[in-house]
Amino acid sequence: MVGVVQRALAALVLAVLLGLTLSAPARAAQPVSRCVLASDQALTLDQARGTPGWNCQPRARDFAHEHLWVRLGLPPGRASEPQVLTSDALAFSAIDVVVSLADGRERRAHYTADEVARHWTLGTNFALPLLAKGEQATAVWLRVTGAIDRNNTLMATVVPERVDDAAREQGLVLFALFCGMLLIVAVYALALSVALKSPFSLWHGAMVAFLLLYTLSSSSLLHMALPGLGMWGRSATSYLSLSFSMAMMGPLLVTFLEHTALPRWAVRQAYGASIIAGMAGVLFVAVGPLFPFVSRPLYHVAFIPAVPCFAMLCVMAWRRGSRAIRVVALAWIPPVAVGLDRVMRGLNLYVAPAEWDYAFYLAMALQSVVMAAGITWRIGILRQERDLARAKERAQELLAQTDMLTGLPNRRAFDQRTWRRGEYLAILDADHFKRINDRQGHRTGDEVLVAIGAELARCTTEAGMTLTAFRLGGEEFAVAVTARSASLAALQVNVLRHRLSSAVAVAVPHLRYPLTVSAGLAVVGDGGMTDAYHAADLALYKAKNAGRDRLCYELDQTGTALIFPRPKAA
Repeated sequence: MVGVVQRALAALVLAVLLGLTLSAPARAAQPVSRCVLASDQALTLDQARGTPGWNCQPRARDFAHEHLWVRLGLPPGRASEPQVLTSDALAFSAIDVVVSLADGRERRAHYTADEVARHWTLGTNFALPLLAKGEQATAVWLRVTGAIDRNNTLMATVVPERVDDAAREQGLVLFALFCGMLLIVAVYALALSVALKSPFSLWHGAMVAFLLLYTLSSSSLLHMALPGLGMWGRSATSYLSLSFSMAMMGPLLVTFLEHTALPRWAVRQAYGASIIAGMAGVLFVAVGPLFPFVSRPLYHVAFIPAVPCFAMLCVMAWRRGSRAIRVVALAWIPPVAVGLDRVMRGLNLYVAPAEWDYAFYLAMALQSVVMAAGITWRIGILRQERDLARAKERAQELLAQTDMLTGLPNRRAFDQRTWRRGEYLAILDADHFKRINDRQGHRTGDEVLVAIGAELARCTTEAGMTLTAFRLGGEEFAVAVTARSASLAALQVNVLRHRLSSAVAVAVPHLRYPLTVSAGLAVVGDGGMTDAYHAADLALYKAKNAGRDRLCYELDQTGTALIFPRPKAA
């Protein structure tokens, strides 16, 4: 799956870069002069014409008025092709367009918000029909009712319809490629979050999904899927999805980085910046129209705290030795840089061509791809750490269940073993072991135990020996035997007793007395290990009392004890 996603993303990245290379140049707008008239109340065009105070050298802030007429002065000459009026489509109630033709006629048009939405064009703009081929206009008068931002009138200009159509077609193809990249990354990240229960994959998938919705709405691709969508619906979707996408950044950063990369107070700041970004979209949608010319700048102000917070977290994580922060920095420095441009324009500090927005969309799309690759890498690192931790845990568990002297499983392993009904338990005990310790020292006693452990380990791996051995403590050992009857189990255990004696004789030649082994054998029945252990221990006690160096067990049918004495040398 990872390889398929990587190849698909590589193909889309190449397609996007090719699209940017071959994309149409900026719209060839006609040079227009602008004059504005702001008033305290709504004026008709006739009233506005007769009102002094027209400002023909307006600054950007002069367009931020509730009641405003704008006059666009067009160069002389007849239109060689149809012309359209384009401007920013941030929500408003209606727009009035009056065209003063060179022959003295006037053509007046009133468009409601829904009617303007049907004339959507590339990006967040609209394109209204203005001049037919061969017509000559001296001026265009424009009034926007219910505007919440100055760009509705500030960005108004006149372009050839053919140029606008070509720019829209090529731009929509490019935006579709952006959306394809984002869709693949979103599906990939969300699939990883479900399959691997990865929290940062979930946050990244959610962030890219909201970013995909933002790209669809801000590019007006959403109008193709929802032709009845109004301007306010598109604007609300755009602003809300972008703020929600940026709100995912804090949780993504916190969960993606190593646990030691950020202190708690820095984590709280990251979440705080995310909450502010998310609330900006909610407040803009809820009360934005109530605060015209202010709500849009305030919306963009909410993103400013995220920039120093991001820079601080990157530096802090870097200084704490985080490796994951390198991926974050590589992915997010370009979007943060171009995002600052978007914020500055949102604050109405300056006006830039709409084509500048391509840099933001490209940076965010590439960020998504880089973070997707980084998430794959991070999951691999976490898997390695998890596997290493599990290996250490298994090693510690094995160590806790292993007798350090003999290397056999210890009493803890014996107690945790799952015993099946019909298995046999043999308890073996080295005879007169205390005498060895008392007369030849504990070092010799340890050598004897090591020899017994080594021989038991060899027996458990040999063909024909179905045994599992444990050291219970001191000179006492236990063996789990799989056999079809008590007699067959007893034969295996008896052979084992003789082998242990012989192994000790070879491994500890300075032992003064031959070592013998006594054993008790019992079947695991309905009473489980508790009853079997009690019966085997009782059988061992009988073997000891009968003179040691022998095996005592109970027949399955009669319950009588039989003893196998050690054969005497001839």
